[in-house]
Amino acid sequence: MSLFSSRKIIEIRMPSGKPGKEGSAALAQLVAEPNPDNLILISSGKIDGSGQKGKWFKALEKAGVCIPIYPLEVPQMTRWVQKRAQSLNLSITPDASQLLVQRTEGNLLATAQELEKFVALAALR
Repeated sequence: MSLFSSRKIIEIRMPSGKPGKEGSAALAQLVAEPNPDNLILISSGKIDGSGQKGKWFKALEKAGVCIPIYPLEVPQMTRWVQKRAQSLNLSITPDASQLLVQRTEGNLLATAQELEKFVALAALR
């Protein structure tokens, strides 16, 4: 998208997964009065069952696409680290993988960057 384009990407963040009364009304209005030049991207924390049954969620789901993305659990994250390290031609022990997962607190980007730092450090030696 061009810098001078009339189209916009509007990003809405709801960390709690609950928009509240005013937020629900605003989201309902966005759906009721769609603008074809705007792309609305909503990211939120986990939306519980009652939230998914709410009018605001159903209206958004009907008007767009809902893609649930869940964080990796520690065992999944550790396997991801092992595979990522292997793809970078790094050898990492299971204990080191777990330590890296703990230190990066499940942040995939930070974990990938740490692994890339190891590659860069190895290249210097």
